[in-house]
Amino acid sequence: MKNCKKLTRRQREFLESKNLNTSNWWVIKNTPIQMEILHKITKKLKVIKK
Repeated sequence: MKNCKKLTRRQREFLESKNLNTSNWWVIKNTPIQMEILHKITKKLKVIKK
């Protein structure tokens, strides 16, 4: 499994602006260009462009 981390405050605000429930996601990778997040229950990986 990938190395999952809790969301920071700014990451939570960013995901809320994208209409995602922040309690369901882990951060995998966070770069200036994109953010990779993993769903806690379904284990689906999602890439969001910034």
